[in-house]
Amino acid sequence: MRLSAILWPAVLLGVTVGPPKPIGELLDPRLNESSGLAASRRYPGSFWTINDEGPPVVYLIGADGKTEGRARLDGVKYFDTEALALGPGTQAGEAYLYVGDIGDNDRIRPTVRVYRLPEPAPGGGGGGKGKIRGGPPFKKKKKRQRKRVKDV
Repeated sequence: MRLSAILWPAVLLGVTVGPPKPIGELLDPRLNESSGLAASRRYPGSFWTINDEGPPVVYLIGADGKTEGRARLDGVKYFDTEALALGPGTQAGEAYLYVGDIGDNDRIRPTVRVYRLPEPAPGGGGGGKGKIRGGPPFKKKKKRQRKRVKDV
């Protein structure tokens, strides 16, 4: 009885949430396959995004979807980027951007890689530079095999 008294208000609150409303649209033709979105700490109200493949560039976009700038990531060659996040790094108080080159649609990659760089300053559409720290590649785990256990 207690559980239902707790759950019913939660269910009712969940029902009152309306449908999502679009607030912007990515119209930049360079962002044809955006794959990852991270809220900026240096530029409140803006977001970083990255293409699934192509040149190693992160784009800063506003909440309305308009491109505000971009930063080229020197020394990086992507294979299939699928993730983007902002988080702490080696220097206290500094925000770092993490780029996950982790995609493998054809299941041919033996490793994946995550790149870390301080949150870049966009070059106003031209190409600010981000210093990259590429960690060692992570070995992909093979598909789990069922282990047969035999009692002796």
